Amino acid sequence: MYNIKLVEHCKMAEKERWGYVYGTFSTVLTEPLLQQKLKQYPSKVKLQEFLLKKNE
Repeated sequence: MYNIKLVEHCKMAEKERWGYVYGTFSTVLTEPLLQQKLKQYPSKVKLQEFLLKKNE
């Protein structure tokens, strides 16, 4: 049963256009958190920042 729930959850995430930023989990991304992650993982997060800003 777990796999069915996981698929349903993933479909919901896709429908609602959830995203992920490297180094974050279970939090809503705010501008201060994005800036913190950019400083912490610049090479990993820079492209994600571009995509986030583009899709605002």
